[in-house]
Amino acid sequence: MTDTLETTETNRLIASDKVEGTAVYNPEGDRLGTIANVMIDKRSGKSEYAVMEFGGLFGLGTDHYPIPWDMLTYDTDQGGYVVHLTKGLFPVNGG
Repeated sequence: MTDTLETTETNRLIASDKVEGTAVYNPEGDRLGTIANVMIDKRSGKSEYAVMEFGGLFGLGTDHYPIPWDMLTYDTDQGGYVVHLTKGLFPVNGG
């Protein structure tokens, strides 16, 4: 089966594999990291939180930080998610 817009993204929905790898920024525009995984409640089917990957170099030495899904807002101008977190919480080059 080939991917079509209907199976990967609609106006309201997006496939998890399209979310993974998406950049995460703070409101100041600093890149904090990227989405590594989306954790979904098995019973309700609702996204509970995203796991943000940050730090490291070329995928080595990275760390992970859970962010409640309702704290993330997609910003079309930046092409990534925005969360109200301080860059100082994460290692230099945060992603």
